[in-house]
Amino acid sequence: MSDLKAVRQFHLLDVRAPVPCDKGGSDGMHVYPPIPRNVLVEGWLAATSWDKGDLCKHPNGPPEMTLIMEGAAAVLIDDYPFARETAPVSHGTIETGPTTPAGKVKEGAPQVIIGGDSVAGNVGAATKACKEARLSRGEGFDPNSADTPESYAAQYKQQTYQNCGLECTRTLVNLHKQGPPTTENDFVTGAVKQNLAESSITVHDYIKGDPARKAQFDKYVEKRLAAKAAQAEWDTDPDNPQKQAKAEAAEKEKEDAYKPLQDGMEQESKKMREKKGGRTPLNKGFNVDDSSEEGRVRRNETGGTTTDDRQKLLAKNGVPSTQVNQKTNLKEIQDAIAEGRGVITANEAGTLYGPKSKLQGGHIVMPTGVVKNAKGDVVGYMINDTGKGDCGVLIPAKQFEDSLQNANANVTTKPIWGAKGAKNDAVKPKTGAQ
Repeated sequence: MSDLKAVRQFHLLDVRAPVPCDKGGSDGMHVYPPIPRNVLVEGWLAATSWDKGDLCKHPNGPPEMTLIMEGAAAVLIDDYPFARETAPVSHGTIETGPTTPAGKVKEGAPQVIIGGDSVAGNVGAATKACKEARLSRGEGFDPNSADTPESYAAQYKQQTYQNCGLECTRTLVNLHKQGPPTTENDFVTGAVKQNLAESSITVHDYIKGDPARKAQFDKYVEKRLAAKAAQAEWDTDPDNPQKQAKAEAAEKEKEDAYKPLQDGMEQESKKMREKKGGRTPLNKGFNVDDSSEEGRVRRNETGGTTTDDRQKLLAKNGVPSTQVNQKTNLKEIQDAIAEGRGVITANEAGTLYGPKSKLQGGHIVMPTGVVKNAKGDVVGYMINDTGKGDCGVLIPAKQFEDSLQNANANVTTKPIWGAKGAKNDAVKPKTGAQ
């Protein structure tokens, strides 16, 4: 735990200017939050990680830019970690990311103390991008529909298909591209057509025109709803053995109803692949929505990808990347996260979330922040997970690292989280005086 003073606008950074300033009586740098916010410290705008340091004006050229590289992991302002004194500072801008170390934050507010671990990485921008991706899931939000942005985002909080790797890739692509974002459906379809994602039959196509299969599907939906209700009842009274037994029995009935559907769809998918010469799906089974006959899978694409697939898709969309082994080069991955680069890792969901998690088997997530204690030890990671619909969630370090498969991670060669929507002009303070 680290109890450190909070940082605000116009606090000094311990960074020397290349030439003396002509005003201000200091050759240090000041903190300038790049976006307006409503949180004040000592009457000035509060600072967060990835806020910039702006050199006071001097006659020989424009100000030199720096970035605050760490903030408090547990205290966020609009998803951005609160900046604290002694945080490392690097040369660079929001768009280019950090280049070389420049120093540290020199001072903080003496009456505002923030404790806890620190986190490195552009967590705020990554969390924002994760939430914004919900509006372009499925066919994408239509402002002329009955939906509101909030209701659509809630409906599409999670990925629609078995396309966790594609959704991570699409998020990075949309940060880079100009114009409206590519929707989830278009990205899945494009990847399958390029043979860069897996394809399989949909629930809708499997049960269409076949009463026996339709009855099988309806039975599964019935058992799934019953298991969901029994689990919810047990959750209200977790020490009740009768409710536990009921929930476990309902879960078993659901799985028994699911297996013939899964086996049947696998056989149909195999026939389809043999006919089309397609690839073998990486993901077995299917997603299903209780209220829809087709389930959430509405096309004959599932979207499973490999590390090579994702690298090719990134390159085709103008985002260069490399592959880094997750087990042997973990430090390189941690550094990339801290620098604001896009990182996509392959994990075992059961290890990442535990044996009771509904997510099991291979899974793809995006780590966006590296959490360290006062000694500098890595104690956690902030991640975005499209499979669960989570944005900026903290996972203990051992749990995350143990879940990493012996595979390569996709790592963008340049920082990407600040590539779109960053406001770099210094904002005027709401109150106070320099």
